[in-house]
Amino acid sequence: MELKNYPTNFGDPERTKTGSRYSRYVLRAAFDREYLSYAFKILIPLLIILAMAYLVFFLPPDQLDTKAAVAVTALLSCMAYNVAVSQNMPDIGYLVLSDKFFIATYGLLFLTLAETFAGFVLTERDQLAAAMVLEQRSRWVFPLLIALIFVWLGASAAFV
Repeated sequence: MELKNYPTNFGDPERTKTGSRYSRYVLRAAFDREYLSYAFKILIPLLIILAMAYLVFFLPPDQLDTKAAVAVTALLSCMAYNVAVSQNMPDIGYLVLSDKFFIATYGLLFLTLAETFAGFVLTERDQLAAAMVLEQRSRWVFPLLIALIFVWLGASAAFV
């Protein structure tokens, strides 16, 4: 227990003497959660889904149906997994770290679909060289984006 000065008139303008001494108790509690198992349960499947989507960049740009099928399958797998994970979580009004990883994965999967469509459009316009350059660059940009986003999300969680 400690005594603390509170220099206030508590909003009473007629009170001339300000300040009071009150005793107060300070209670501090530290809680910690094992997060490593949760991280592996959520991150490993998301990385496998992203690896499946990464295969899109190794298919020829003119094979829209095959590339789109792989990308959409990855997207649907991610959505189903998100629903499965969310059913085991309490209903809260804010985003938790797993939600942020899922949102990042959705964004990355959207980029694979966008690249698939862009490559196909370039091929249809007889710009096969540009489509191949897009494929080549995507092969190293996509994993780089995954690493940057996932490390950034993981690091931001470590400082909360």
